[in-house]
Amino acid sequence: MLVSIIITNYNYGRFLTQAIDSALGQDYPDVEVIVVDDGSSDDSREVIARYGDRIIPILKTNSGQVSSSNVGYSHCRGDIVIFLDADDVLYADAVSKHARKLRDPAVVTSHGYLEVTNEDLEPTGRCVPFQLMPAGDYLKRFIHYGPMAYICAFTSGNAWSRRFLDQVMPMPEENRKIIGPDGYLSALAPLFGRIDTIEGALGQYRIHGSNRGPFGYRFDDDFLRARLEAYRARLEYAADWARKLGHRVDTERWLDRAGWKLLLSAQALHLLDETEPCVPAQRLVWAPLRARYSSLHKSLFYSSMLFFVKTSPRSLGLKTAKRMLDRTWGQTIQ
Repeated sequence: MLVSIIITNYNYGRFLTQAIDSALGQDYPDVEVIVVDDGSSDDSREVIARYGDRIIPILKTNSGQVSSSNVGYSHCRGDIVIFLDADDVLYADAVSKHARKLRDPAVVTSHGYLEVTNEDLEPTGRCVPFQLMPAGDYLKRFIHYGPMAYICAFTSGNAWSRRFLDQVMPMPEENRKIIGPDGYLSALAPLFGRIDTIEGALGQYRIHGSNRGPFGYRFDDDFLRARLEAYRARLEYAADWARKLGHRVDTERWLDRAGWKLLLSAQALHLLDETEPCVPAQRLVWAPLRARYSSLHKSLFYSSMLFFVKTSPRSLGLKTAKRMLDRTWGQTIQ
């Protein structure tokens, strides 16, 4: 099977060589590398030109990572597709591991861990995400919990079957708050087939101070508002596809069952900006118990903390909400 690695780049010329070299250095024999530059103003295009016909270059005006991913996909020929962020790198056996999983026609995506490094690719001793869920069919769980039914890998840790992508691509570009293709595609994958997990790291996720997503976390109203808008957009896309395929879903129930961190974020946003709506106390406090992701003891603990956030004076509730979110979005998964 031909594997397409699509590298999307915007002003990451200082990292781009390592990303391209890692894609070209795979031990799998049948790989094409497409590099989409999204209107960079640094030396990215000079870097791309050095590779000649070893890669397929696409140079476009700036319109965001989702747009770049769509354009790259429209030019690729692979049976398997990997979207590689230009500031990440793949290990030499990443494609081989994905290909073994995706030979099964029932599997729509395989994913694995990425080692977290500093800007110089020195390991920090951490991986993302914190823990992937086992391989399996997550359709029933998805119908009940929504896109948070399973923990997915970050963009560069995923590979997707063309059978799946041809059904859901191109990704919608009108909402540029969706952070990368992983947010959209991972939300839909359980609707179309099995998800397989690869043990061990597939590459490196570089922290360099300009990262988006969890490693760009800030406890302020702009960040919280953007994350909530992105997640609600993800909910709506997933719900629309579920309904197209004949499933009955309710996005508000999804939030109640799986989204206590999102509900806490919404309450924290209200505490930061009182023009934003507050979350009803019953909905906020019961959310961890409805999710049932962890033990009853942990669920009760989180419920009590959320009750404290809701009923405390504003300054104390805000301090507690910040501490809880610092331990989730600030340090771990998406």
